[in-house]
Amino acid sequence: MPDITAEDSKVDSVYIYLFKEQNAVYVGRTLMYRQHIRDIEHRNMDNDTVYKYAKKNNCEIPPMQIIEDNLNILQGREREDYWRKYYEAQGSLILNKAATGAKSGSLGAIGRGKWTFEKAYKIAQAFQTVNEMCEEYEYLYKISKARGWLEKFDWFRGSEIKLEKQTKWTEEVCREEALKYTSRKDFRNKCKGAYDKAQEMGWLKSYTWLTHHRAHSEWDYNSCKEEAMKYPNRNEFGKHSYGAYTQARLKGWLNQFYPIPLRRVLDYETCKELASKYSSVSELLANDESLYNTLRKKGWMKDFFPKTIV
Repeated sequence: MPDITAEDSKVDSVYIYLFKEQNAVYVGRTLMYRQHIRDIEHRNMDNDTVYKYAKKNNCEIPPMQIIEDNLNILQGREREDYWRKYYEAQGSLILNKAATGAKSGSLGAIGRGKWTFEKAYKIAQAFQTVNEMCEEYEYLYKISKARGWLEKFDWFRGSEIKLEKQTKWTEEVCREEALKYTSRKDFRNKCKGAYDKAQEMGWLKSYTWLTHHRAHSEWDYNSCKEEAMKYPNRNEFGKHSYGAYTQARLKGWLNQFYPIPLRRVLDYETCKELASKYSSVSELLANDESLYNTLRKKGWMKDFFPKTIV
């Protein structure tokens, strides 16, 4: 795990959630190793700014876009502030509530703060096993274990969890509960006790109205690839098909399904020619993030977009 106290370590990143139809944006920063977890928090926390805005406006939360990374902590604060001001200048509604900038004192969300059982329970649902949660969100695992919450995350299996036997789940009660759902996945996630009992007793097969999803073990290379092709990027793949995405990530297939473009070696004249296609920096960023980063890093932005304030 990166040393988050090292100001000169390249561990920080800046990201945005861009609500295009509403012309609104949230600008954030987080440690690079927490990008996936921070995305989970934004999508699941009831008191989160991004979550509340999407719910209020009855719209989907857009994909997290990483616009800068490999920054030290101070650079992260400065670039977060820059992008907030940039989108303000574009006329976007800024969703951020907290201050940004080098003197804001923010280290980004690193999993600390006030934790309640409800908060821990909601985020823990993003993980299928205790080991997965421990690996990807160590702090949540530790605090849940210390406070005795792990035993209540009853969808987990393994030596860490000791489930109490359910005696209330009769055939009639299980069937009545299953009628509330349209898929086995929803049934399992919303009422694990009834689902387990129905599966154990063989009643689950008779619930023919429940659609059946592939088991994790059934996702081979070809079926994962076929599933991945339904989605334009990794974020959408992981969001809509968690089982196939997880198998692809574990097997190292993600780079085959979504190849990472090779970095271009761009000289001044080539950059000038490519940049001439765009009328503004915002248009450049939206269409060619790699070229944008090259111009910014080499100090050529003002040459091609003289009205830009960087």
